[in-house]
Amino acid sequence: MLSHVHIGVRDFERALAFYRPLMEILGYPLKFADVKAPMAAWKPSAQERPLFLLGRAYNGEDAQPGNGQMIALLAPSRDTVERCYQAALAQGGQSEGAPGLRPQYHPDYFGAYFRDLDGNKLCVCCHDPVEQAEQRHAGPDDTAVIRRVEARDLPALLDIYNHYVRETPITFDIEPRTLAQRKAWLESFAAQGRYQCFVAVKNDAVVGWASSHPYKDRAAYDTTVTSSIYLAPGTTGRGLGRRLYNALFEALAAEDVHRVFGGITLPNEPSVRLHRSFGFEPVGTYREVGRKFDRYWDVATYLKVMPGEFDR
Repeated sequence: MLSHVHIGVRDFERALAFYRPLMEILGYPLKFADVKAPMAAWKPSAQERPLFLLGRAYNGEDAQPGNGQMIALLAPSRDTVERCYQAALAQGGQSEGAPGLRPQYHPDYFGAYFRDLDGNKLCVCCHDPVEQAEQRHAGPDDTAVIRRVEARDLPALLDIYNHYVRETPITFDIEPRTLAQRKAWLESFAAQGRYQCFVAVKNDAVVGWASSHPYKDRAAYDTTVTSSIYLAPGTTGRGLGRRLYNALFEALAAEDVHRVFGGITLPNEPSVRLHRSFGFEPVGTYREVGRKFDRYWDVATYLKVMPGEFDR
């Protein structure tokens, strides 16, 4: 029977900031946090043990993680695994393996691997059979409504976007956007033309959008657009991104659009899979072109061929 797991860290406050979002995503309540000790503990909500402890090494020396040691945290779903992985990288963690099935361990084993700020290796995993995942994901995909963006959607869209500004490297904005700034963004879309936007609505709440924007401001670039897609936290992995992109690209197929450009901050395997499934092909990677959360990030570039009006 497991009593507790202890993770030794060098900088307790920095480590605490790293682990807080992971434990919140997993639903593990914080039992206590004492900066003076220093020590923090999380526990499963319905029981006292096992504890997940964070603090200085017991002998007072710097923590020295060893090879072959790993802590595995149990997640309820594949979506939760992916969210934890993205949160860990956003806080400065190092990828050791993107979210995915690991059939060499078990046919239903889905996990992601990363190291924390002190080099401790962690895994977030679930044992979610493919059939159960498909059944669970079918509901939101069937009930969400896809429609064109409206002015009343702006506050919800702003909240979704600012989540990714504050918590992830997916967007290179550093400061949250304001309603006034996003109003100008909203006014750039129309029901026809190269720049359009579609939203997903579930239970009267806007939970994501997909849109197209100018690629460059010089006129010869006009037939190339940039696509963007964002989903509210907790709604990924359920087919909404695919439905939004379907609506967007069907609308753009009737316009004078020759190429669609996509930029993906790496690592982001779910986004790469989505774009590749829509015909986006990789054309290069810009190395360490953005600095956020005290580290540099690569951006992969993808292009999609479109049958624009000029080509027909």
